[in-house]
Amino acid sequence: MSSRGNSEELVAGIDLVSQFSERLSRYRYAIVMMEGDKVVYENSDVSLPQLIRLLWDYKPSKLAVDNVLELGGSESKVLKVLSLIPPQTEVVQVTVVDGVFVDIRELTRKEGILVPQGKPSPLKTAYLCAVLAAKGVGSKIKVYEKKTKIIVSRGRSPGAGGSRSSKYVRNIRGLILRATKEIKEALDKHNIDYDLYVRKSRGGLEGSVFIVYAPRDKLAGIVKPKRGHDIVVTIKPLLKSRIEIEGLGRLPTRLSKYVIVGLDPGMETGLAIIDLDFNPLLVLSKRGLDREEIINLIMNYGIPVMVATDKNPVPDMVKKIAAALNASLFVPSESLSIEEKEELIEWLRRHVGNNVAVSTTHERDALAAATKALKSYEVKFTHLESKLAELNINIPINEVKYLVIKGKSVSEALEEIIARSLDSEKGVTLPPELIKRLVSNVEFDLRNRIRSLEEERRELIRENELLKQKVKELEHKLIELRNELELRSREESAKVKSEREVQALLSRYNVLATYARKLEKSLEEFKDEVKVLTEALRGVLSGELRLVRRIQLLKKDHLTSSMSRIGPLKRGELIYVVNPVIVDDEALNTLKELEVVISSSNLSKELIDYFMRKLIPVIDVKDNLVLELDDLVLLRSEGLDKLIKKAQRAVEDYRRRMEKVMTEEDLIKLVNSYRAELSLSRLENT
Repeated sequence: MSSRGNSEELVAGIDLVSQFSERLSRYRYAIVMMEGDKVVYENSDVSLPQLIRLLWDYKPSKLAVDNVLELGGSESKVLKVLSLIPPQTEVVQVTVVDGVFVDIRELTRKEGILVPQGKPSPLKTAYLCAVLAAKGVGSKIKVYEKKTKIIVSRGRSPGAGGSRSSKYVRNIRGLILRATKEIKEALDKHNIDYDLYVRKSRGGLEGSVFIVYAPRDKLAGIVKPKRGHDIVVTIKPLLKSRIEIEGLGRLPTRLSKYVIVGLDPGMETGLAIIDLDFNPLLVLSKRGLDREEIINLIMNYGIPVMVATDKNPVPDMVKKIAAALNASLFVPSESLSIEEKEELIEWLRRHVGNNVAVSTTHERDALAAATKALKSYEVKFTHLESKLAELNINIPINEVKYLVIKGKSVSEALEEIIARSLDSEKGVTLPPELIKRLVSNVEFDLRNRIRSLEEERRELIRENELLKQKVKELEHKLIELRNELELRSREESAKVKSEREVQALLSRYNVLATYARKLEKSLEEFKDEVKVLTEALRGVLSGELRLVRRIQLLKKDHLTSSMSRIGPLKRGELIYVVNPVIVDDEALNTLKELEVVISSSNLSKELIDYFMRKLIPVIDVKDNLVLELDDLVLLRSEGLDKLIKKAQRAVEDYRRRMEKVMTEEDLIKLVNSYRAELSLSRLENT
């Protein structure tokens, strides 16, 4: 199914239908596969295992989603799911464009795609995701590092035995060594960067691991996987530890201080980080650490000034990491002895006044190297501290230490920091901290609804302010008219005219003041409604509440009216009926055909029995009812599904009992008919 006969790329779009539990296997999705403008496969409800199997069957070039977290709910689970899909399938979140989240309906309008009013169904959303991805809309989800792990290991373990078994083991070690050399030569020939870790043994290698700094597809045709009887060569791309969306990069969280790094590379790497006051920030040893992981660890603790080793000559890994970090390299004049390293650790413990924990020799070697490197500047730092005490000026000492380690004398470093302080109005310019960009995906329907309500509220506030301003103007006009009235008090006719105008204005004022008070009252009521609706929408979003269609009577015209306003009835839909007593057969047949479940808070035992005979499940939601609107009601979700399933089971049990009763009656009729025919036959024979 993966080999396709035309050149149009195959794009898959998915959307989450439901998530019944935290278990990934319970996730359900809608999926649409498109090739050009043609839908080659669609399904409105598949499980996550089925989805992964379909992706391997079809191997689409893109998998389009509107929210990548729908593939598991959490970052770790999403990474787990993405590790199971075909590596050549590119995952795209269509709702992220140029680093900005955009509602999928807005995207479809921009692309000229017609979408019905309201929120699209999961199957429709999956279709829209596929169409948008095929048009190049969206941002790639970066799942794999730009590096690949190649593992060379033995194919099987030798059995217990004497010389023949030993000979076989030596042969396997030789084959592993040969395969390792061939891979190394191939990578060197194509100038591909890598780190190599080996487990040496007599006669060859027990195993080897390459960390290749290139994506998996770049190794195609250069290194091939192998699964033989004797050795196995495994090639696998390395997953990132965090999800990254193209255009939304992650940044280190801490760069607040300068640090010295001690490094002891190997199959198990030792890493130590201390600040310029000899305080240990990190001491660890771990198997399989590669260059990028080491650099990420270092950058999480500060700005690396120097990378140190305890060995001479210096290992290549240490050189490469120092160069990548643009840090100075410290190499002792000769490799440090065990005694010297132990003495350095003891000195450090006395100096910082705590018990520095060192668990392995790799940690010891790394920490000793870092301590040795920083200790080589101890005399200069002592001179610097005395100089600062003598000058009695407030200068960040670690800034000066940084410049000293970078090669400047104490005097030159002090002059440079003082010059910076003079040039800056805010004092010494420190290295800028990197700001982590926060991106959150918001439920667009809820946000747009709240925005609309807020806009209406602001319009009412503006109208109220205009009316208040108008009242003030009228009050001012009234004062002017009263003043004019006093001036014309000697002229009777003018006085009468003015009084009439004043009375008219007073009446107008009273009318406007009353209207303004009504508007203020309406505004307060509207605020309360906004608050209630906002809480209700949050409840729906969190799953605590459920929106259900509201119908006044079980009559055909009421059903038709509801479907014209809200949309057609769905199979198995739950509806709320205000007065379930008044019904007609046409409406009941429609509900029965679509297996609709009726809910109400006005149910008697007789009504429940009546609907049971009509094979329509009903539930009493008097305790679940939260809010009634014109066409909708809000029901509390807790226990609702259990009530629905209980009612459906009761209807099904009733239907089976009725079928059984009808079958027995038919049997009795058949027996009676047979008896009558038998009697007639006997009479004819007589």
